[in-house]
Amino acid sequence: MSLLSPKVTTRKARLSAARLLTPVLVLALACTKDSNAPPPQTVDVSLLVAPTAVSLSEARTVDTVYLTAKPQGATVDWRVAAKPDWLTVTPSSGTVRSSVVAVVVSAPQLATMEPGFLNGRIDFIANGAAASIGANAVVQANPIVHLTSGTLTIPETSDTARVTLSNTGRGALNWSIASPLNGVSVSPASGSLATGQAVQLTLVADKRPLPVGTTSVSFTIKSNQKAGDVALPVSVVVPPSPVAVLSSARLVFAASVTTRTVWLRNIGKGALHWTASAPAGWGAVTPSNGTLAVGDSVALAVTVDHAAAGSPDATGNLAITSDAVNGTQQTRIELTGGSGLPLGLTVLGHRVVDAEYSPATGAIVTVSANPARLNIIDVESGLMKSVDLALPPACVAVQPDGRYAAVCHNGFMSYVDLLSAQVVKTYAVTVDALDAVLPGNGWMYVFPRRDQWQSIHNVALATGVESSSGTIYAGALARLNRAGTAMYVPTMGLSPSSVDKYSVANGPAAAMWGSPYWGEHSYGNVWLSEDGTRMYAASSEVFRASDTRGDDMSYAGSLPGSGLVFGAADSRVRGRAYIVSNDASYGLRVYDTQYLAFKGVVPLPKFPGASSDVPAQGRFVFANPDGSRVYVLEQADPSGGLSSDWGIAALSAPELP
Repeated sequence: MSLLSPKVTTRKARLSAARLLTPVLVLALACTKDSNAPPPQTVDVSLLVAPTAVSLSEARTVDTVYLTAKPQGATVDWRVAAKPDWLTVTPSSGTVRSSVVAVVVSAPQLATMEPGFLNGRIDFIANGAAASIGANAVVQANPIVHLTSGTLTIPETSDTARVTLSNTGRGALNWSIASPLNGVSVSPASGSLATGQAVQLTLVADKRPLPVGTTSVSFTIKSNQKAGDVALPVSVVVPPSPVAVLSSARLVFAASVTTRTVWLRNIGKGALHWTASAPAGWGAVTPSNGTLAVGDSVALAVTVDHAAAGSPDATGNLAITSDAVNGTQQTRIELTGGSGLPLGLTVLGHRVVDAEYSPATGAIVTVSANPARLNIIDVESGLMKSVDLALPPACVAVQPDGRYAAVCHNGFMSYVDLLSAQVVKTYAVTVDALDAVLPGNGWMYVFPRRDQWQSIHNVALATGVESSSGTIYAGALARLNRAGTAMYVPTMGLSPSSVDKYSVANGPAAAMWGSPYWGEHSYGNVWLSEDGTRMYAASSEVFRASDTRGDDMSYAGSLPGSGLVFGAADSRVRGRAYIVSNDASYGLRVYDTQYLAFKGVVPLPKFPGASSDVPAQGRFVFANPDGSRVYVLEQADPSGGLSSDWGIAALSAPELP
């Protein structure tokens, strides 16, 4: 046994030694490799993003980009490092492994942003690497019209309505409204609104030309909004509004006159229910009450009892009470012990600059420069009154009912109450006035003396506000038609001349139409016939006057032998036209109104001179409504050397040819 033990030990020892030598040998072998072999390579990992840019718009607010890793199969952790505020990136971080990662880029705020171009970048970082793509967006303007009310009503108690227009879209809203429409105007009528801005629109209705009831109009709001035009329907409610007007502000009764007539008209809208009263005890009116439809009139016969009045100069009023919107209307009644202006020549104490006749009151109104006065010659009573003026006058215009007169000055207008014979107001005007028209509609129309092409100056009597309209040649004169709704304005100082017509029915003068001829007629100053259907021209020609354009100002004949006409008047009762002109006969020429046949010349009264009577030239001529008198303002021939060289000749119409 003692001999076997070492072998075993020796074998085990050999095995242990072998096990110890194995790693040593491996290590030794490794150390024997070629020391010149290259070191192992390092692989770079990067993040790729495609596409390299995204473009967005309102129509396309979302896009997708794709992330991949290189080399393929590598694992990359990434996140969004930076982006524009108007972009959203989902997801904003993650890991790229073997597959492509989709990332959604969106701009949900584009619909609420201001128009323009947006630019920026999206930066990604991954394991220390970085990648970027461009991002841009286009925001188109999209303004939107919004009204606080889809329809508007202007009630019968008001002339105004309001609505707010706002821009609820984005970008500048450029808008406009055609105005006025059927008497309704809009202010402002155009403008521009930034995003979120608003403006209040004021609609004002001129109800005068509109009928009673509801008138519907629709305005169109034009703009640059994508939805196109917007309609704004408007209803205008017009209540019944009768207006009572008396044809005369004054009735004068001479001692021999007991009855005179005045006309009551309804120029408003809706029936007029009225009652008339005369001075108690000595006056009466027939009829004393009634109803007038729109546009109708009635003749009121006013009768007085001179003896019962208790005074030869008693005064009172004819009063019309009614449901008219303009309240009670009155005509003054005056008794006079006189018998009117005597036949023949009455020498005046002033030189006449201009003159007008009021058939309604029987007064001839003149203005004189030295002294500066307005003079009232009452042909019914024979009395004369004067009103001092602050400045020399250039012309005078008398209101159709004879209540007021307007006197032109250089830069001013005097407004005179003819019943009280006093200046009640003075208006400053920006014109050296030559002529004026006073229709009784609350406005005064002034015509300039100089500076070639000018405008008509419109003055609102209630406020004194002056405006301009139309185009006329300086030096033009004007004549109001008998209805008081339009003016004929002949061109003076130009060749060829013409006549233009302007409406004054709704305030400022508005052009209507002109003469149908050009260069065929000379015109000059014009005068209208008593019934308003004829126009006598200074050229001795006669034209029709009508509300119908095709007939208005059409040629109707001539006045043979009259020469240059200074003044014209006619009488329906007598069927005669009376002309004063530069005829060498120094007389009043008389024509038949039906055929314009010449009937004869009547010599005018002469002025008494120092050694002999002085012949006179007629300058103005007027005929009273009842056909009993013709009045001629005449001027003595300068050769007579008279200081008082103006007078008024009263002629008995029945005794004329």
